[in-house]
Amino acid sequence: REIMGLGIILEQQNVGDVVVIDGKRFKLVDLIKSQIPKTNIGQQFASGTFKLSSGSKTKTDELLRKMISFFQIPELKNRTFNIKLEGGASQVPMGDNLANKLGISLSLDKFIGRNEELAKKRAESIKKILEDGLKAAGIENVKVPEPTITVGTTEWEPSKGAKHPDYTKEQFMNVSVEASGAREVLEELPVFCDKPFVPKKGKQASAKNGWRVYPGDGYEIDMGDGAGEITLDFDAYSIPDMFEIIYDGERYRSKNPKTGQEGFVSGRFEKSSVEEIELNKKEREDLLKKIQQQELAIENVGLYGRRVGRGRARQLENFLPIPDRKIPNDPKSIERGEQETYSLSVNYEVDMIYLNEFFEMFPTMKDFLAFSGDEDRPRKFRRSIEMSRKDVRELYERLVSIRKGINGKINSAKKRIGNYDSKLETINSELEYNEIYGGNMNAYLKGKKRELEEKGFDESIIGDNGSITFTKKPDVNLMYLQVYAPLGGTVWNAKVSCKPVDMMASK
Repeated sequence: REIMGLGIILEQQNVGDVVVIDGKRFKLVDLIKSQIPKTNIGQQFASGTFKLSSGSKTKTDELLRKMISFFQIPELKNRTFNIKLEGGASQVPMGDNLANKLGISLSLDKFIGRNEELAKKRAESIKKILEDGLKAAGIENVKVPEPTITVGTTEWEPSKGAKHPDYTKEQFMNVSVEASGAREVLEELPVFCDKPFVPKKGKQASAKNGWRVYPGDGYEIDMGDGAGEITLDFDAYSIPDMFEIIYDGERYRSKNPKTGQEGFVSGRFEKSSVEEIELNKKEREDLLKKIQQQELAIENVGLYGRRVGRGRARQLENFLPIPDRKIPNDPKSIERGEQETYSLSVNYEVDMIYLNEFFEMFPTMKDFLAFSGDEDRPRKFRRSIEMSRKDVRELYERLVSIRKGINGKINSAKKRIGNYDSKLETINSELEYNEIYGGNMNAYLKGKKRELEEKGFDESIIGDNGSITFTKKPDVNLMYLQVYAPLGGTVWNAKVSCKPVDMMASK
């Protein structure tokens, strides 16, 4: 009679993998050994069959219950496990009658082929019990691969008999179950996915730079650590633009999400009525006036003075005297009856010209503190002008604050101009669409296609939406975004969507 035993071994492949349960950290390999220790199911199978005996069935069911309890631990739901079945058989010959009974082909030799086939069937019976039980329990993160079968190397000698230890140790079909504990690498998504995408403003594209909005490979974006499937959906609000991303040495271009065609993303327009066209023209005039006002504000903000006070003005005399320069008064002061110009030094004020000269002399606080005037040491110089080190620091910080305030107003005005420019580009494109192309999209696209070809681009216009999708790797954080805008100023937007990925499966 053939004897078989079942040894259940559970191990975790990635020994260093750690899981946190109820605030405690466990090595997964240790957790598996404590919760589902090595189990010997015992004897096995009835002679000449691949059905488990009642004793072995009971032990298999007990092991299955332990597995279900273990795999249902919430902290393990994002991990995958493999249950590995390894079957073995000896070379004790199998006769034709038994082979027929078990449905094993008589064409297989009676020493190796038939025993190997029987071992497979017995391993499959264990596999089915485990798979059915796990499925019934709703466990989906555990796989039971096909069994691995080996046949013993001891050749059959009739004089020894079937129960000789040389054969029984190989006849015991050691079915080992190994929980891999391999983590399903659903990495945390990068921070790039957590907030709206606000791109850096580019420059006007030109033939010299290949009609690129950003220099070089493009706008460098650090997406942060983590992994995921990243999708950027692009909309062009005025003229057709083409978008490109370089990531991990691969180049991706905007493509129609339905057709997969790469190329330029067109604007999205509708045919306007006569009244709507006139309203657009009026809004265009208003925007041009607002842009002029902001440009004038930028010009003036650097001309106007900023008060530093009499005390600090006297301190500055020791470093860089405030000049007796006439500067324009602001309009509101003039309306109150004040003179149109006044002297900086008399009013203890500084302007942008003075600030630029000051910070050219003293780029950093360290440079300012190191100034020694006519003395041989800074400390001696400070004593001579009755200023402490703290006084010098506060004076420098005051000028930094004044310059920051001026630059803040300039930047705010530039931002408003940028917003007005974007609206202006959209309005101009809508007017072009309606007045030149009669509100006909086909005519518009044909016209823009000709313009693109004249600029050396043979890519198609793919529609009013284009997307780029790529898989971000955990250890590659930088991507480069480029926009091709050969037909003029560009107005566009991008929405980011992310999905977790199993990085182990993608390798």
